[in-house]
Amino acid sequence: MTSQNSLPRMSRIEFFRYCDDELACAISRAITAHVELYPDAQLTEHHAAISAWCAAAMNVPNGGFTQFFYNRQGDQGVKELAVLLDTLGLSKAATLLRDSATIYRQHRTEFMTSNPWEGLFGSIQELEKLNRPFMKFVLRCCRAIGSWVQVHIAALVVDETGAPIDPKFTGTVELWYPNGQIKESLEVKKGKPHGVYRVFFEDGNIREAVYYKLGKVSGDFWPDGQVKRKESKQGAYRLIQWFYPSGALQKRFVVDKGGYAAEPIRLYHENGQLAEEVNTVEDKKLGPWLKFFDDGSPELQAEYGEDEKLIVHNAWNENREQIVKDGTGKFRDYPFKIDWRLDVFFKNGWPREAELRNGIPHGKVITTRRGLVWSIEDFAAGQRDGVSTTYWDNGRVRHITQYTQGKAGKTTEFPRSEHFVPAVVLTVQADEELYAAWRHQRVDEYPRPLNLEAMQKQVTIPQFLLEVHERNQAGTLRDSYEDWNTFDDGIAYILTVDESGITTDAFANGSGVYSGGHWDTYLPLLRELRFTPARVSGDPIECQVLARVDHKFIEGSP
Repeated sequence: MTSQNSLPRMSRIEFFRYCDDELACAISRAITAHVELYPDAQLTEHHAAISAWCAAAMNVPNGGFTQFFYNRQGDQGVKELAVLLDTLGLSKAATLLRDSATIYRQHRTEFMTSNPWEGLFGSIQELEKLNRPFMKFVLRCCRAIGSWVQVHIAALVVDETGAPIDPKFTGTVELWYPNGQIKESLEVKKGKPHGVYRVFFEDGNIREAVYYKLGKVSGDFWPDGQVKRKESKQGAYRLIQWFYPSGALQKRFVVDKGGYAAEPIRLYHENGQLAEEVNTVEDKKLGPWLKFFDDGSPELQAEYGEDEKLIVHNAWNENREQIVKDGTGKFRDYPFKIDWRLDVFFKNGWPREAELRNGIPHGKVITTRRGLVWSIEDFAAGQRDGVSTTYWDNGRVRHITQYTQGKAGKTTEFPRSEHFVPAVVLTVQADEELYAAWRHQRVDEYPRPLNLEAMQKQVTIPQFLLEVHERNQAGTLRDSYEDWNTFDDGIAYILTVDESGITTDAFANGSGVYSGGHWDTYLPLLRELRFTPARVSGDPIECQVLARVDHKFIEGSP
C-alpha cells in the first residue's frame, strides 16, 4: 500500500521513453503528486535537487533566475541541486546557482508581489548578469542529470504499481484503464524502447503508434497500425516516405548528407497518380513546380526563379477550367516552406489571390488569414505599385501605404476600434485538422458545444486586464505588447468529453505571460461545458476538445 514513507510513483513507460530533462521533469511531476497526496512525505535531498533542476531548466531559459525564484516561491532545492552538480563535475554551474540563491535572499522582500511585472522582472541586475553564464551549462546539465537519474532511479521513484523500476528491463510494458482496457504499451530491450509504442482509446481503438529502434524513433504509424512514415538508406542518400492510411505512398523525399533534397520532392494522390513535384537547390525552391489532378490532368505549370520568385505559366481550377493561360489570369495559392521534419510541405496559413501578367503579380493581390481579408495591394510587373491596404480582424482598415515601383511611401495607421472594452472570450475547437494533428481517432461527427454562450456569460474580467485597460487609457503602457489594438493573452486547455457529451477532465496546455497565474480560474467553468458527443458509425465515443480563454479588448460602447 502506498504511504507517505514510500517513494513517488511514475509510469515505467515514461521512464523508458524519456531522457535528459524530460525524464527529470517526469520524476519532478511524480514528486509533486506524491507530496500533494502525502504532505508529510519523507523525501531526500536528491528529490529536492531533481525538483529544483526541473524548475530551473524551464524557467531560467524563459525569464532568467528572477522568474525561477518567483515561480518557485523561494530557493528550496537549490542547495541540494548545487551539491548534485558538484558531484557531476559541473562545479561552475553549481557556483552560479549558489550565487543566485544568495542574491535572491538579499532581495527576498521584492519577490513578495502578486504582479511581478510591476517592477520585479528585469530589475535585479545582479541576477540578470548570471543568466547568460548559466545558460552555457544548461544542455550539459540536462544530459548529466539525465544519465545520473538512469543509474539512481531505484532511490528516486517506483513504478505505477509500487515496484522498483528495472533500468535494464527487456519485454513489454503495459498500462491499463480502470475498465480493464489497455491504455498504453511499449516494447523495451535492455532498458531502451525497441519496437512499437501504442496509445489506445478506452474503446480499444489505437490512438497513436510509434516505432523505436534502440531508443530512437525510426517509424511512425497511423492509428490503425498502418505505417505513416519511414526512413531508409538509398545509396549515399536517405529516403523518407510518407503513406496514406490505406498504405499508398503519399510523399517521397530523398535527402543528401547535408539534409537537402537530392532529387525533386514528390507528392502523390492516393490512387498513385503524381500530385505535385517541386525542384530545389539546397533549402531554396528553384526550378519547375508542377501539380496534377488525380486523373493526371494538369493543375499547375509554374517555376521558381532566383530568390524563390514564383512565375506561373498555366493553372486550372478544381473544375478543370483554365484560370491562368500563358501567364495571364488570376491565381490563388498557399505560400509554403519545405522542411522534411515538418512533413516536407508547411503551409503558412496566408493564402493569396493574385491577378497575373507574364506569370507575375500585376493588378490586385488579396491575402487572407483565417478566412478574413488581411490585405489588398496593387502590383505592377511583380512589384507593389499603388495603394497597399491592411485590415484588422474586425474588417476596419489598419494601414494604408502608397508604393511606387516597390518603394514604400507614407503610411497612415488607423485604430482597430474607436472605443475598446476588456473582454474574456471562450472558444472551442474540434475538427478534422485538429484531430489529425492530435492523432485522435477519426470520427464521423465532431463534438459541438451546447452551452458555450451560457458559460461565456459567467466569466469575469481579471484584475490584470483591467489594469492594462487603464494604462491604455492613461497612455502609460509598459511596452507595445499591452497596446489594446493587438493585446491577446490567453490560455489553452485540453478537454476530455465522454460519450454523453459531459466534460470529464480539463487541463491547461499553455498560456501567455499575463494569463499564467489564472490557469485554475477557469477550470470549474470549463468542466461545466456540454457537447453533442463525437460519433463513429453512429456510436458516441469519448473525445477531446481544444478550448481557449482569450483575454483581449473588443469594440464596445462608451
